[in-house]
Amino acid sequence: MTTKNILIVSAIAIVAAGFVVKDEIERLKQLFLQFRIKPVAIRNFSAKFNDFKPFVSFNMDLNFYNPTFQNFVVNGTIVTIKKILFYDENSNLLGVSDVNIKSLQVDANTGTVIPNIPITLSIGTLIGAAATMVANGFNVDTLRTEMIVSVLGLEYKIG
Repeated sequence: MTTKNILIVSAIAIVAAGFVVKDEIERLKQLFLQFRIKPVAIRNFSAKFNDFKPFVSFNMDLNFYNPTFQNFVVNGTIVTIKKILFYDENSNLLGVSDVNIKSLQVDANTGTVIPNIPITLSIGTLIGAAATMVANGFNVDTLRTEMIVSVLGLEYKIG
């Protein structure tokens, strides 16, 4: 095979892989939009300062529940979950978790608990969220999440 033919075949393979990855991301996105993510437990709560900015950190166990009829599978070969973002009912960012989860499987109509997810909140965010919770009452069902996933080095937001 000549160099020209190798380049043409390689280009076709790269374009085809791009379409497959795009379809897989869209499938994962549609599944994740139907997920219910609920806190199960909180531990190791601490308050700290970083560059004179106060923040709190804690570990949270999260239950990822998949109410669909399709399995949700992320494997570190192609897709890695980099971050989980938490929002309140008004779409205010509550916290960010840098997780780097290389594999996650949530079968259809089941849930999976992921333990010890580190969460960091600024004190200002925490006070604002607490005020909103006191005024409206806290309901876990209004908690909204998004994931930042890395697919072959490119990052996408799901949720």
